[in-house]
Amino acid sequence: MMNIDGLSGIEKLKQSPQPEIVFVDLRMPVVSGREIVETMYDAPRLSNIPVTIMSGSVPNNKDFPPKNYYQDILAKPLDIFEVLNMAESLTS
Repeated sequence: MMNIDGLSGIEKLKQSPQPEIVFVDLRMPVVSGREIVETMYDAPRLSNIPVTIMSGSVPNNKDFPPKNYYQDILAKPLDIFEVLNMAESLTS
């Protein structure tokens, strides 16, 4: 599932079926990736879904959620094989 902005992403996550993994860009319109990850972490129904941050930003930036809120980071530009390996490792 792909969304145009962070708010539509949050709304989709609240619906069933839920995804097995979520890839979140930190810089999105309306609601940031950090806000999506924090919303997921605080929602019992969503907190067990593995999250991977996709970003060209430097870690420890104020845009990042707390480290224990997500499982990994993929740097942009993305390598499709790295994305596939990440998805497999987090959903196996």
